Amino acid sequence: MDSRKAPLSNPFAPVPTAPAPSSTGVGVADSGAGGGTGSGPDDPEVTWWCRILIRIIASIVGAVAFALGVMACITVTPLCIVAGILQMISAFILLVFEAPFCCQFIEITKPIALFAERRSFLQKAFIYGGMAIPPVFMCFGPSTIVGSGLIFAIGVVYGLMSLGRKADRVTMLARASGEEDKIEIVPHDQLKN
Repeated sequence: MDSRKAPLSNPFAPVPTAPAPSSTGVGVADSGAGGGTGSGPDDPEVTWWCRILIRIIASIVGAVAFALGVMACITVTPLCIVAGILQMISAFILLVFEAPFCCQFIEITKPIALFAERRSFLQKAFIYGGMAIPPVFMCFGPSTIVGSGLIFAIGVVYGLMSLGRKADRVTMLARASGEEDKIEIVPHDQLKN
């Protein structure tokens, strides 16, 4: 009997797909124009410092939202206690997604962190935005508004990051006038003044 075990496959791993071909024969993901089609963790349109900055800010927001969730639990109203607990769970998930080193000694967080690493910016935006809404509707108090509002703001930033970079002026003018097919790319040294 063989003592080696076959590695388990990850059920949460994204399925690799080929980019859709465009009329020029170049894949949409390879074109580099607009849309943010490759808005995953390895998106070349988002700079390395922007990724690190959003993770640092999201970690701070997670800690603040957790503290505000504890403050929301200090009440007599049962619905506000539940809202505070939900906010603390949301803040913990945000911390596990953005700063897995904070929870590295909790064994259950490792698969969650691996799952989070493979999510695109748009998926993270929907996850964070969806997590932030229920506590505010359950208890409309200052601690739930600020705490969940900060989590929602991180979701908005991830949504904006999923859009990608802005196009150059010539491309935007051509798209606005409806003449996108007539864009002529001229090298910078051949431009007329």
